[in-house]
Amino acid sequence: MIYQNIAIDYKQFHYPKAVERALKFLKAHDFMTFEGGRYPIEGDLMYANVDIVNTRIYEETKIEGHKDYMDVQFLVTGEEQMEILIRQTFPDVVEAYDDKDCYFYDPTQGGTLKIDVRPGDYCIFYPGELHRTLIAPHEIQQIRKVVVKIHKSLLSK
Repeated sequence: MIYQNIAIDYKQFHYPKAVERALKFLKAHDFMTFEGGRYPIEGDLMYANVDIVNTRIYEETKIEGHKDYMDVQFLVTGEEQMEILIRQTFPDVVEAYDDKDCYFYDPTQGGTLKIDVRPGDYCIFYPGELHRTLIAPHEIQQIRKVVVKIHKSLLSK
């Protein structure tokens, strides 16, 4: 997991080229003008989901992970808390959506780290890194965020 702000020059971190392309896309657009939905960047290998959603109380969120895609989660407006599972072994899968590359895990198996996310911040979750998002840090509120999905095949190029 990587946590950073879009105002910091991402080129100094030597991310994979696909991640740099995703961050360049995020910096180049005003997402306040975008409708919610899916926007292709590099076809099905890299695309952006613009989400206009409400945060939730902690108990209503789920630990998720992906096998084939990396998430670059970028907060446009509002406040959100994210959590990453910092265990070496995977908890049990409780829901699986293979067609969406989305898997939810047993929330009772702890070992987590919480992150307060503000507008302009991004979190990068590699395939296999379990995370929980949309947590309301104080009160439930509407947020606008962009999740760039990067297929793992692009990470080695």
